[in-house]
Amino acid sequence: MSRALFALVLLLLACSAQAQREPPSSIEIRSAYCISVLNGRARDAQMHASLPAPRSLQESFRELQAGYEQDVRRLRSYLVPRMKHLDGEALLAAADRGQSDVNSFLRTQLACNTRCDAKPAPVPDASAKNNACLGACSAEDPAADRVKACSPVNWL
Repeated sequence: MSRALFALVLLLLACSAQAQREPPSSIEIRSAYCISVLNGRARDAQMHASLPAPRSLQESFRELQAGYEQDVRRLRSYLVPRMKHLDGEALLAAADRGQSDVNSFLRTQLACNTRCDAKPAPVPDASAKNNACLGACSAEDPAADRVKACSPVNWL
């Protein structure tokens, strides 16, 4: 569900009800945030799966995409029935923050891949050193921990 469709659903729910809305709980806010994050990660995985690469790598990205999409469906099934009773403004803000964070995270990942792949690594332990470089580089982005906390959805 794109952000625009999500916003439209929230707006329609807000306009249709007469009763005052309740503020969303922290779990509901986190769900709205993570729906945006996981949609962004699924799109990124889909894009990587379509790039020329070994078949096994493409399949790994397809599996990641499917996992993100499954988590999105789980979060939607939790959040959507509750939305008619909730103040949508906080949910929209959380969804916006999720979109912003995942965009920042993906830009950081791309920069880290470029930076870490450019460093010459000794042959015997090249993979471990590259992974360490990627981990250290990713940790520099304050959004990284928030984005990574969205998957798997084991907190719902």
